Amino acid sequence: MRSDRSVERFALLLLLLVNVYIRFTGIGDFSLSNDELSAVTRLEVSTFTELIENGVIATDPHPAGTQVFLYYWTSVFGTSPFAIRFPFVVFGILGFFFLYATFRRWIGFQRAVLAISFISLLEFIIIHGQLARPYALGFFSTTVFVWAWDRFALAGDKKTWIKIAYVLSAVLSCYAHYFAGLFAGIVALTGLIVVYKKGQFRPFLWMNLAVMALFIPHVSVTIAQLSRTTLTAWIPPPESDFISTHIFILLNRSVFLLVLFLALSLWSLLRFIAVERDKAQYLLFG
Repeated sequence: MRSDRSVERFALLLLLLVNVYIRFTGIGDFSLSNDELSAVTRLEVSTFTELIENGVIATDPHPAGTQVFLYYWTSVFGTSPFAIRFPFVVFGILGFFFLYATFRRWIGFQRAVLAISFISLLEFIIIHGQLARPYALGFFSTTVFVWAWDRFALAGDKKTWIKIAYVLSAVLSCYAHYFAGLFAGIVALTGLIVVYKKGQFRPFLWMNLAVMALFIPHVSVTIAQLSRTTLTAWIPPPESDFISTHIFILLNRSVFLLVLFLALSLWSLLRFIAVERDKAQYLLFG
């Protein structure tokens, strides 16, 4: 048992060092992307109200969370590429440890390490984990959310701090990125079915009501953003082959990785269904 723990700690330390090296190397050397420059430009305001009105509602299709964070962060650390990217790199790395903790409970140590190693070293994931945009923050918040959801809904952990982690990470997901909030909503709806069977429906309902209550201050901002007619001029509607193209890009545009991914996914799915039928609900987040 002690030997297994030592191997696990070594594997996690190695994975951490590799990811820290890859993600932090050169983040201050390459210039800001157009999206980052846009975010920095929209920070040039005199008041918080002006930030929301001109820096979010008028020009940004994302929730206000990332822009507000940058507003306060840059007021202390400045707007150099390294300064504004640093916290997002940290968010991205921390997210993988919560994802690992969830995977470890679902599929065991060895498969969890392999899965995290594969995902964390993809080019698409690395790049979007470096940029000062909502993606790393949304990734972090959703991984914490799924971890807390798993602890409460599936593991039956009723500790207060688990409930607080659930609520805060769900709220952060909603404020970070609308798709992160949508994902959290889908997971929460699934959880209603699980907790109902375990007699934990009422506390779980209150937790989700707290999430919705904490998002109320942003509702007017969201409505104002949806009323804009200029969104498609900046982000055109996706093409019919968007999903397949995105998956191919996600896998480093590599046919080998695509075939390997599909083969491993099919093998894992069939094996999981055959061996772990009582945990079939995990497939929703595979």
